[in-house]
Amino acid sequence: MRGGILGLLLLALTACKGGKTPPAPPASPAPSSPPSVAPPSAPPRAAAPASAPDWPAMQASDDNCADCHPDEAEAWARSPMGRSFKPIEAASHDPFKVPAALVHPVTGLGYRQTGGRFSEVAGAQAFRQPAAVVIGSGSHAHSYLWQQGARLFELPLTWYETRRAWDLSPGYDRGGHPGSFRAVTDGCVACHADPVQPEPGTRSFFATAPHRGMGCARCHGDGRAHSRAHLDGGQAPITSPKALPTGLANDVCGLCHFPGAARILRDGQTSRDFVAGQPLADHAAVFVREVPPDGFGSISHTYRLQMSACFKQTPGGLKCVGCHSPHPTGPVGDRSKPCRDCHGPQGHAAQHACAGPADEDCVRCHMDKGQTQNIPHVSATDHFIRTKPQTRPPKNNDSPLLWAADPQPHPRDADHQVLLGRAYVEAFRADGQPRDAERAEAWLSKGLAALPGRVDGWIELATLRRLRGDRAGLKAAAEAAFALAPADRRVALITGGARLDAGEAAGALAALDRALALGADAEVQILRARALQALGRVGEAAAAAQAATEQQPTSAEAWLARGLLAAQAGQWDGAAEALEATTSWQPGDLRGWLNLGRVQAARGAWDASLAAYRAARAQAGADAQAAQLAELGQLEALVALEQFAQARPLGMALLQAGRPLPGLPRLMAQVHLAAGEHDLARQAIEAATRFEPQDPRTWAARGKVLEGLGDKEGAAAARGQAQTLGAPRTP
Repeated sequence: MRGGILGLLLLALTACKGGKTPPAPPASPAPSSPPSVAPPSAPPRAAAPASAPDWPAMQASDDNCADCHPDEAEAWARSPMGRSFKPIEAASHDPFKVPAALVHPVTGLGYRQTGGRFSEVAGAQAFRQPAAVVIGSGSHAHSYLWQQGARLFELPLTWYETRRAWDLSPGYDRGGHPGSFRAVTDGCVACHADPVQPEPGTRSFFATAPHRGMGCARCHGDGRAHSRAHLDGGQAPITSPKALPTGLANDVCGLCHFPGAARILRDGQTSRDFVAGQPLADHAAVFVREVPPDGFGSISHTYRLQMSACFKQTPGGLKCVGCHSPHPTGPVGDRSKPCRDCHGPQGHAAQHACAGPADEDCVRCHMDKGQTQNIPHVSATDHFIRTKPQTRPPKNNDSPLLWAADPQPHPRDADHQVLLGRAYVEAFRADGQPRDAERAEAWLSKGLAALPGRVDGWIELATLRRLRGDRAGLKAAAEAAFALAPADRRVALITGGARLDAGEAAGALAALDRALALGADAEVQILRARALQALGRVGEAAAAAQAATEQQPTSAEAWLARGLLAAQAGQWDGAAEALEATTSWQPGDLRGWLNLGRVQAARGAWDASLAAYRAARAQAGADAQAAQLAELGQLEALVALEQFAQARPLGMALLQAGRPLPGLPRLMAQVHLAAGEHDLARQAIEAATRFEPQDPRTWAARGKVLEGLGDKEGAAAARGQAQTLGAPRTP
């Protein structure tokens, strides 16, 4: 019996998800014309190696600002941006007074919130954590983070202020999301709080967890010299977005309010390297679609504004701070004043045909307000200024991507090619459009041929090939990245996985141990468990799988690995418990149900085995092989339960399918015997003896059949042979 079980169990543990290698992608066609964005005065400079600003010192200097600017500091603290990240006091947070209980429409998992304590529920399994940080201003929504050591993770429920109700957090409406374990990276932090330094080679493992929102330095740059000069009675300049040229002023806002279709950090840059007053294009490359998509995102303000005729035709352009004051210290001003400056009697543009009252709000008629693309239940103002805005539902397209700061029809150089390829990978991850994947492969391959030292390009090419199921191509790209950056955790992790899929368990373990040293999480421990199991180090593999379930108790993959390794060790009760957790956290996991059926059979828990196999059959769908395995398992359970009337049609259907299945003749011999079909029973048990002579279950079944046919001597001999081979655990 164990050989039969483990043949399936080990296959499930070591098998790799993937598909056929896709054909070589066609070259990306040249776009017909650049999009309607303002071109730069000069192409962006090549990115220089990052010289990281001293953010801790700059943050300390921020604390002096309120001494001279108390009104501005207080107004900033009250502003939406000033409230976008802060530790939470559950007792005083109004949304926590409204309990939440939702069921996910795809996975069936439950999500609850009571008094600031969040729960993720799967049957009898539950994971609970209190919120530690509220993220978002609350003008539209509040999302929440919980803390594990110095790491932060997003919780699956968000409070939507306009509805005064709880619902799933953005991105959680589909299956396959990470539940309560969506890690907050340095990139996430950069647009909600002051930058923090991750551990070397990582993006979500911090030495100290982020704990404060955005300070003065985010918009005013390094104010230490300014602060010291004033304390000494002197003067020193400080960056003011109002005083900057339009492009640089809007870049301060565009850091977080101009994501485009894809935004890529330039080579050598990190999320902590941008300082107000610098060109954003030297820090990150923002790509937009040649054909602007219908609809708009919650933070697409800068791009949409640049599409407007008002922006293009206004001398010097429009600044964000012309209409928005980050820290208003008096009554809110007339936000239509910039419109009147151009369109009024003294303006350079044609006077508005229906000028209207002096206090008319131009935004109400000329800037659309509607549902955003990226956040549900949120209605925001579209900054694309038009004579008659047309509300359209959000819709993406697969037109070519262009670098907003350098909108050339073809990439200018190899660096541009690598950036464009990376942008297409990001777009493909977000929208899954095949044309983006083809373009990503083409541009990355071309750029990396000229710049083989670009680790950022190799790792994105590896990521793309993993998404497309190109195992050979994935390994080649991952190895190139690993040769350049073995101390980068993401590189080590993807290389370890690629080597494991290629059957190189020892090399995989070496890479994965590097990743583990840089930061332990469930993903790396699951892969280590697979590598260790392939090397025959089953005890260490089981320990890695257990560590994975402890680090992420909601991970079905972690519980699956733990269950399969427990089964390999013959620990059937532990295996059943782990596989039940697998199917609870991921009810659609076919592997979990098939293996749970086998393990319950090994325990002699036939009713539970039958239920698991029936669930597996429901998940198998059109997968003929998986369907037959599930039906064979059902047949085995029904025979063990002596429910022969149900077993017979199931077994006959399997026989008619014509595919030889291990154990089928043995089981059908018992079905035929129960139906009084003695000749068929004898034929079936003889066939079983020929095909599976080393399986003790075959001889145990032969003993039963021969006993039923009156051949007591033959039955005794068969039972003796079964004992010689080893007492069976199941029929």
